[in-house]
Amino acid sequence: MQINISAFAAIVMILALSAWPDMTSASTLALTTTASEATCFSARGEQAIALCTAELAKQKSADAFSNRAGAYGFAMQYDEAVADYTSAIQLTERDGVMLPTYYQNRAGAYFAMNKYELAIEDYTKALDLNPKLSTDFVSRGQAYAALNTDKEAFADFDRAMKDKFVKPLALRVRADLLLTRGEPDRAIQDYQDCLKLQPGNVYAMIGIGNAYLKKNMTDSAFSQYDLALSTRPICPECLIARGSAFAKIGNKEKAMADYKAALAFPDQFIAPSVKKEAEATIRQLQ
Repeated sequence: MQINISAFAAIVMILALSAWPDMTSASTLALTTTASEATCFSARGEQAIALCTAELAKQKSADAFSNRAGAYGFAMQYDEAVADYTSAIQLTERDGVMLPTYYQNRAGAYFAMNKYELAIEDYTKALDLNPKLSTDFVSRGQAYAALNTDKEAFADFDRAMKDKFVKPLALRVRADLLLTRGEPDRAIQDYQDCLKLQPGNVYAMIGIGNAYLKKNMTDSAFSQYDLALSTRPICPECLIARGSAFAKIGNKEKAMADYKAALAFPDQFIAPSVKKEAEATIRQLQ
Protein backbone atom coordinates (compact mmCIF):
# COMPACT_ATOMS: atom_id res chain seq x y z
CA MET A 1 0.00 0.00 0.00
CA GLN A 2 1.31 3.44 -0.85
CA ILE A 3 1.88 5.97 1.88
CA ASN A 4 0.41 9.44 1.90
CA ILE A 5 3.74 11.24 1.87
CA SER A 6 2.32 14.59 3.05
CA ALA A 7 0.59 12.98 6.02
CA PHE A 8 3.62 10.92 6.95
CA ALA A 9 5.94 13.89 6.62
CA ALA A 10 3.68 15.98 8.88
CA ILE A 11 3.63 13.28 11.55
CA VAL A 12 7.40 12.86 11.62
CA MET A 13 8.43 16.47 11.07
CA ILE A 14 10.03 16.76 14.47
CA LEU A 15 12.22 13.76 13.91
CA ALA A 16 13.25 15.04 10.50
CA LEU A 17 14.50 18.15 12.25
CA SER A 18 16.50 16.14 14.78
CA ALA A 19 19.56 16.52 12.55
CA TRP A 20 19.83 20.11 13.78
CA PRO A 21 20.94 21.11 17.32
CA ASP A 22 18.67 20.12 20.21
CA MET A 23 15.55 22.30 20.32
CA THR A 24 15.21 22.18 24.12
CA SER A 25 18.75 23.44 24.62
CA ALA A 26 18.20 26.01 21.91
CA SER A 27 15.12 27.30 23.72
CA THR A 28 17.02 27.72 26.97
CA LEU A 29 19.84 29.58 25.25
CA ALA A 30 17.48 31.85 23.39
CA LEU A 31 15.68 32.78 26.60
CA THR A 32 18.82 33.51 28.61
CA THR A 33 21.12 35.08 26.00
CA THR A 34 20.99 38.76 25.11
CA ALA A 35 21.57 40.08 21.60
CA SER A 36 25.03 41.33 22.57
CA GLU A 37 25.97 37.85 23.78
CA ALA A 38 24.63 36.00 20.77
CA THR A 39 26.90 33.41 19.22
CA CYS A 40 26.81 31.08 16.26
CA PHE A 41 25.25 28.49 18.60
CA SER A 42 22.68 30.61 20.45
CA ALA A 43 21.46 32.88 17.65
CA ARG A 44 18.83 31.94 15.10
CA GLY A 45 18.02 32.78 11.50
CA GLU A 46 20.11 35.22 9.53
CA GLN A 47 21.95 36.39 12.66
CA ALA A 48 23.20 32.87 13.30
CA ILE A 49 24.26 32.44 9.68
CA ALA A 50 26.16 35.73 9.79
CA LEU A 51 27.93 34.83 13.04
CA CYS A 52 28.85 31.37 11.76
CA THR A 53 30.12 32.89 8.53
CA ALA A 54 32.31 35.21 10.58
CA GLU A 55 33.74 32.18 12.38
CA LEU A 56 34.45 30.54 9.04
CA ALA A 57 36.35 33.62 7.90
CA LYS A 58 38.72 33.08 10.83
CA GLN A 59 39.19 29.37 10.28
CA LYS A 60 37.75 27.13 7.58
CA SER A 61 37.48 24.02 9.73
CA ALA A 62 35.08 21.11 9.50
CA ASP A 63 33.44 22.18 12.76
CA ALA A 64 32.92 25.72 11.49
CA PHE A 65 31.26 24.48 8.31
CA SER A 66 29.09 22.12 10.37
CA ASN A 67 28.05 24.94 12.70
CA ARG A 68 26.93 27.10 9.80
CA ALA A 69 25.17 24.14 8.23
CA GLY A 70 23.13 23.82 11.41
CA ALA A 71 22.23 27.50 11.22
CA TYR A 72 21.18 27.09 7.59
CA GLY A 73 19.11 24.07 8.58
CA PHE A 74 17.16 25.99 11.22
CA ALA A 75 16.54 28.68 8.60
CA MET A 76 15.30 25.97 6.21
CA GLN A 77 18.01 26.86 3.68
CA TYR A 78 18.72 23.21 3.03
CA ASP A 79 20.79 23.54 -0.15
CA GLU A 80 23.25 25.70 1.74
CA ALA A 81 23.21 23.28 4.67
CA VAL A 82 24.03 20.37 2.38
CA ALA A 83 26.90 22.33 0.82
CA ASP A 84 28.42 23.14 4.22
CA TYR A 85 28.05 19.59 5.53
CA THR A 86 29.74 18.40 2.34
CA SER A 87 32.64 20.75 3.05
CA ALA A 88 32.83 19.44 6.61
CA ILE A 89 32.93 15.86 5.31
CA GLN A 90 35.66 16.69 2.81
CA LEU A 91 37.80 18.26 5.54
CA THR A 92 37.47 15.27 7.88
CA GLU A 93 39.71 12.21 7.89
CA ARG A 94 38.09 8.82 7.27
CA ASP A 95 38.59 7.90 10.92
CA GLY A 96 37.52 11.34 12.17
CA VAL A 97 35.25 11.06 15.19
CA MET A 98 32.75 13.59 13.80
CA LEU A 99 32.47 12.12 10.30
CA PRO A 100 29.44 9.92 11.09
CA THR A 101 27.67 12.95 12.57
CA TYR A 102 28.32 15.03 9.46
CA TYR A 103 26.85 12.29 7.26
CA GLN A 104 23.94 11.95 9.66
CA ASN A 105 23.21 15.66 9.58
CA ARG A 106 23.55 15.95 5.81
CA ALA A 107 21.09 13.07 5.57
CA GLY A 108 18.68 15.10 7.70
CA ALA A 109 18.97 18.00 5.28
CA TYR A 110 18.35 15.72 2.30
CA PHE A 111 15.32 14.28 4.10
CA ALA A 112 13.91 17.77 4.66
CA MET A 113 14.34 18.39 0.91
CA ASN A 114 12.43 15.17 0.11
CA LYS A 115 15.60 13.71 -1.40
CA TYR A 116 15.04 10.38 0.27
CA GLU A 117 17.47 8.28 -1.80
CA LEU A 118 20.33 10.63 -0.91
CA ALA A 119 19.24 10.63 2.72
CA ILE A 120 19.35 6.83 2.77
CA GLU A 121 22.85 6.87 1.28
CA ASP A 122 24.13 9.22 3.97
CA TYR A 123 22.40 7.43 6.85
CA THR A 124 23.97 4.22 5.58
CA LYS A 125 27.42 5.83 5.47
CA ALA A 126 26.97 7.09 9.02
CA LEU A 127 25.91 3.63 10.20
CA ASP A 128 28.81 1.96 8.39
CA LEU A 129 31.17 4.24 10.29
CA ASN A 130 29.34 3.93 13.61
CA PRO A 131 26.76 1.11 13.90
CA LYS A 132 25.84 2.38 17.37
CA LEU A 133 23.97 5.37 15.90
CA SER A 134 20.66 3.62 16.47
CA THR A 135 18.58 6.73 15.79
CA ASP A 136 19.88 6.58 12.23
CA PHE A 137 18.04 3.30 11.77
CA VAL A 138 14.85 5.15 12.68
CA SER A 139 15.64 8.03 10.33
CA ARG A 140 16.64 5.74 7.48
CA GLY A 141 13.46 3.78 8.08
CA GLN A 142 11.47 6.98 7.64
CA ALA A 143 13.24 7.66 4.36
CA TYR A 144 12.46 4.13 3.17
CA ALA A 145 8.83 4.64 4.19
CA ALA A 146 8.65 7.87 2.22
CA LEU A 147 9.72 5.84 -0.82
CA ASN A 148 7.01 3.25 -0.08
CA THR A 149 9.59 0.55 0.60
CA ASP A 150 7.86 -0.73 3.71
CA LYS A 151 9.87 -3.90 4.16
CA GLU A 152 13.11 -1.97 4.54
CA ALA A 153 11.43 0.64 6.74
CA PHE A 154 10.08 -1.86 9.25
CA ALA A 155 13.38 -3.76 9.22
CA ASP A 156 15.19 -0.57 10.24
CA PHE A 157 12.68 0.15 12.99
CA ASP A 158 13.23 -3.38 14.31
CA ARG A 159 16.99 -2.83 14.29
CA ALA A 160 16.58 0.40 16.24
CA MET A 161 14.50 -1.32 18.90
CA LYS A 162 17.49 -3.42 19.93
CA ASP A 163 18.79 -0.25 21.57
CA LYS A 164 16.75 0.24 24.75
CA PHE A 165 17.36 3.97 24.71
CA VAL A 166 16.04 4.35 21.15
CA LYS A 167 13.21 1.81 21.42
CA PRO A 168 10.56 4.36 22.52
CA LEU A 169 11.33 6.53 19.49
CA ALA A 170 11.30 3.54 17.15
CA LEU A 171 7.95 2.38 18.53
CA ARG A 172 6.42 5.81 18.05
CA VAL A 173 7.70 6.27 14.53
CA ARG A 174 6.62 2.77 13.55
CA ALA A 175 3.19 3.60 14.97
CA ASP A 176 3.10 6.78 12.87
CA LEU A 177 3.74 4.70 9.77
CA LEU A 178 1.15 2.07 10.69
CA LEU A 179 -1.40 4.83 11.17
CA THR A 180 -0.75 6.33 7.74
CA ARG A 181 -1.21 2.84 6.29
CA GLY A 182 -4.67 2.58 7.79
CA GLU A 183 -3.84 0.31 10.73
CA PRO A 184 -4.94 2.38 13.75
CA ASP A 185 -5.26 -0.58 16.15
CA ARG A 186 -1.68 -1.74 15.58
CA ALA A 187 -0.55 1.88 15.80
CA ILE A 188 -2.29 2.36 19.15
CA GLN A 189 -0.50 -0.70 20.52
CA ASP A 190 2.88 0.71 19.52
CA TYR A 191 2.03 4.12 20.96
CA GLN A 192 0.96 2.50 24.23
CA ASP A 193 4.16 0.44 24.35
CA CYS A 194 6.10 3.67 23.82
CA LEU A 195 4.26 5.29 26.74
CA LYS A 196 5.09 2.35 29.00
CA LEU A 197 8.74 3.21 28.43
CA GLN A 198 8.28 6.99 28.33
CA PRO A 199 5.08 7.95 30.21
CA GLY A 200 5.49 11.63 29.36
CA ASN A 201 5.89 11.23 25.59
CA VAL A 202 3.37 13.74 24.27
CA TYR A 203 3.94 12.67 20.66
CA ALA A 204 2.73 9.17 21.51
CA MET A 205 -0.33 10.73 23.16
CA ILE A 206 -0.97 12.77 20.03
CA GLY A 207 -0.55 9.65 17.94
CA ILE A 208 -3.15 7.78 19.98
CA GLY A 209 -5.46 10.74 19.53
CA ASN A 210 -4.94 10.64 15.77
CA ALA A 211 -5.62 6.91 15.74
CA TYR A 212 -8.84 7.32 17.72
CA LEU A 213 -9.90 10.06 15.33
CA LYS A 214 -9.34 7.71 12.41
CA LYS A 215 -11.57 5.19 14.21
CA ASN A 216 -14.24 7.94 14.61
CA MET A 217 -13.79 7.83 18.39
CA THR A 218 -13.88 11.63 18.67
CA ASP A 219 -14.22 12.02 22.43
CA SER A 220 -11.34 9.62 23.08
CA ALA A 221 -9.22 11.46 20.52
CA PHE A 222 -9.67 14.86 22.15
CA SER A 223 -9.02 13.36 25.59
CA GLN A 224 -5.58 12.33 24.28
CA TYR A 225 -4.85 15.78 22.82
CA ASP A 226 -5.88 17.38 26.12
CA LEU A 227 -3.70 14.91 28.03
CA ALA A 228 -0.73 15.86 25.87
CA LEU A 229 -1.30 19.55 26.56
CA SER A 230 -1.68 19.01 30.31
CA THR A 231 1.53 16.98 30.28
CA ARG A 232 3.44 19.66 28.38
CA PRO A 233 1.67 23.04 28.41
CA ILE A 234 4.32 24.63 26.20
CA CYS A 235 3.71 22.39 23.21
CA PRO A 236 2.85 24.03 19.88
CA GLU A 237 2.73 20.59 18.21
CA CYS A 238 0.05 19.49 20.69
CA LEU A 239 -2.09 22.52 19.85
CA ILE A 240 -1.56 21.98 16.13
CA ALA A 241 -2.58 18.33 16.43
CA ARG A 242 -5.77 19.25 18.27
CA GLY A 243 -6.42 22.09 15.85
CA SER A 244 -6.06 19.71 12.93
CA ALA A 245 -8.56 17.37 14.57
CA PHE A 246 -11.03 20.21 15.07
CA ALA A 247 -10.65 21.09 11.39
CA LYS A 248 -11.32 17.49 10.37
CA ILE A 249 -14.61 17.42 12.26
CA GLY A 250 -15.63 20.77 10.80
CA ASN A 251 -15.08 23.04 13.81
CA LYS A 252 -13.09 25.77 12.09
CA GLU A 253 -13.45 28.22 14.97
CA LYS A 254 -11.73 25.97 17.50
CA ALA A 255 -9.23 24.86 14.88
CA MET A 256 -8.21 28.46 14.22
CA ALA A 257 -7.96 29.14 17.94
CA ASP A 258 -5.55 26.24 18.46
CA TYR A 259 -3.40 27.10 15.46
CA LYS A 260 -3.18 30.74 16.53
CA ALA A 261 -2.33 29.71 20.08
CA ALA A 262 0.49 27.53 18.73
CA LEU A 263 1.87 30.40 16.68
CA ALA A 264 1.71 32.74 19.68
CA PHE A 265 4.65 30.94 21.27
CA PRO A 266 8.09 32.53 20.76
CA ASP A 267 10.01 31.18 17.79
CA GLN A 268 12.38 29.21 20.00
CA PHE A 269 9.51 26.89 20.95
CA ILE A 270 8.37 26.01 17.45
CA ALA A 271 10.40 24.56 14.59
CA PRO A 272 10.45 26.82 11.50
CA SER A 273 8.93 24.17 9.23
CA VAL A 274 6.15 23.45 11.72
CA LYS A 275 5.44 27.18 12.00
CA LYS A 276 5.35 27.56 8.22
CA GLU A 277 2.88 24.69 7.86
CA ALA A 278 0.67 26.08 10.63
CA GLU A 279 0.59 29.49 8.96
CA ALA A 280 -0.42 27.85 5.68
CA THR A 281 -3.22 25.94 7.41
CA ILE A 282 -4.59 29.14 8.97
CA ARG A 283 -4.74 30.73 5.52
CA GLN A 284 -6.70 27.73 4.25
CA LEU A 285 -9.13 27.88 7.16
CA GLN A 286 -9.87 31.60 6.74
